[in-house]
This record gives sequence, C-alpha cells and structure tokens, in this order.
Amino acid sequence: MSFLVPKSNPVPPPRVPQVNDEEANRAAAEARARERKRRGTLASVLTSGQGVASNAPVQRKTLLGE
Repeated sequence: MSFLVPKSNPVPPPRVPQVNDEEANRAAAEARARERKRRGTLASVLTSGQGVASNAPVQRKTLLGE
C-alpha cells in the first residue's frame, strides 16, 4: 500500500563548516604540545598502577651494633 503514502524528498547532506588555515595550524600546534607533554610525563613514571613490582632492598641486622 505504498501508493497511499506520498514520496518524501531526499535529505540534503549536512554542510561542512569552513576552517581557516590559522585556526587549523594553531589547533595542530596545541595537539603536538599536548602529546609532547604527555610523553614526558609517561617517561618519568617508573611504577605501574599496582605499585613497585620489584622487591625492596632490605637488610636486617644480624648482631647488635651492625
């Protein structure tokens, strides 16, 4: 019974906003700076989320005075 329903018009594609070169360059530079900072922070973290994985270097005294 599709002859009773009128045909709909196709929806036009959405419009893409124009971005000027200055905005794109600034956004790319900010993204590079964030990535550089993130890499620096991750390089300095020496433990995992569960803490230090190795055993602690602990020595116990065997005699008094040592």
